Amino acid sequence: MRQILALSEPLPATALNAMRQHLCEDERYDVKFVIGKLGSLVTGTDSIAPVRPLHDFLTDKSRSNEFFVDASLATSDIAFASLRVMERRLWFNICSLESSYLPNSAVLDVEERVKKSIPAELSYSCREQVGYRAYLVSTSESNHREIRLL
Repeated sequence: MRQILALSEPLPATALNAMRQHLCEDERYDVKFVIGKLGSLVTGTDSIAPVRPLHDFLTDKSRSNEFFVDASLATSDIAFASLRVMERRLWFNICSLESSYLPNSAVLDVEERVKKSIPAELSYSCREQVGYRAYLVSTSESNHREIRLL
């Protein structure tokens, strides 16, 4: 749940699971096991729609008390998962364009190709990578070492 609340934008359960494959072994359970029981707190429990918290109750310590979720503790996990997704899923000419010299506006079916070739977790990781890298660089030395290994 912490990772869902820490995302800068909601992702479908399938994308969350794909990102979670890049976390430590203890964190690799199917996110549907968590969200399936939290229907009163989140939407998007069907795998296709983005998983969204219905309200900020869990992240407001004064209202949630013992149910408080500190989403900031998941930022490092999400940052590394995003970097690993990009490392494994990005490649040249990912959309199989006839020529990489053409601007997107000249490719008639560019939107369809992007949808088909770039899954939600990769799109999210690419859009958010600058913020996550800045976060990781500002944190511990062990994060610096791991970033260099990627």
